Amino acid sequence: ADKSHEAALCGGDDVLGEETIGVDVHYIGNGGFDSGLKRFRMGSIIPKPNDPKREGYVFTGWYSDKECSILWDFEEDRVMEKTYLYAGWQKE
Repeated sequence: ADKSHEAALCGGDDVLGEETIGVDVHYIGNGGFDSGLKRFRMGSIIPKPNDPKREGYVFTGWYSDKECSILWDFEEDRVMEKTYLYAGWQKE
């Protein structure tokens, strides 16, 4: 199996084996700074990134939908497939 991506995987302290499956998480800033793409172990709880900044707006959290109506729970939600998280904003 191709192991070239394993060093980039985040989440979990155990050694990544041949059976490890990584999933991509894309952070979309929606006018603030995009945190980019990170790869995590499938089924893991991902760490909360630093809050992005956007002039004239207050950050309301990371959401799993473009409409910013489903707040991602960084203590409970697990990544099981390619995931897009969208920054939510409220005008000051």
